[in-house]
Amino acid sequence: ARIVLPGERPADPAGGAEAMLLGPVAALLDAAAAQLEAGPRADAEAATRYAQNWQFAEAAAWAAREDADGAAETLHEHEVAPILRAALPAGAALMVGNSNPVRDLDHDLPPDGRVLALLHQRGAAGIDGLVAGAAGARSVLDAAAPLALLLGDVSLLHDAGGLAAAAAVTGPLAIVAVHNDGGRIFERLPLGRRPDLATEREQLFVAGHGHAFDGLAATYGLGYERVQKPAELRAALARALAATRPVLIEARVAAGGSGIRAALLAAMAEAGAAAFASPP
Repeated sequence: ARIVLPGERPADPAGGAEAMLLGPVAALLDAAAAQLEAGPRADAEAATRYAQNWQFAEAAAWAAREDADGAAETLHEHEVAPILRAALPAGAALMVGNSNPVRDLDHDLPPDGRVLALLHQRGAAGIDGLVAGAAGARSVLDAAAPLALLLGDVSLLHDAGGLAAAAAVTGPLAIVAVHNDGGRIFERLPLGRRPDLATEREQLFVAGHGHAFDGLAATYGLGYERVQKPAELRAALARALAATRPVLIEARVAAGGSGIRAALLAAMAEAGAAAFASPP
């Protein structure tokens, strides 16, 4: 069964929920915890075994993803967040944009136990003011603490003026813009799995722009790198996180990112379910 806690408004874009519990999420979780506390207690051994089974299933899921994700020369959308996370040293902060990037952290990053300060803001449209917000964060953070902003290309264009604020701060600030020419958040919905709607989807749901960002960086006097391969992104991040001024990294990703990620997540789900059903 799939049950979602969407808050006070229905939210099930994939249409797969068997039930939705509407209401303040915190209150719903508090009520569920109270019910569990009032019920019969599981013995410690059973609880430990249950937790171990889930850990085994998660490990199997990530192993299956690694097997399914073959090495490629070109940079793919699902690789950006893991490469960025790996590049951030202890004491760094990551600001994550709305739309695809915040979902990428959930879909593409395995748990690693390393402490990382996360910053996030939610504007009226979800994408406004992200660059300016990162510049503000950079201005109050410890000068030696690296900061990275992960956002999409449409979000960057929406706050192009925020690059002026970024240019006015000092200290390492890596602005990583995932360039898939138009955002493509709607490709994650069921209509993204309809090849017969590909033309209509491109016309109606993709904010294609066809622009590179080198001109923007030059206008505001920012450092700039364009990357199209995983190794190039790693090298660019190493330089940007050690720089004394902000650097805009344009991460050009291969087409079809949502479909590739969906296949990887399906492989994870299948392997995780099988491992949980047959624990060691």
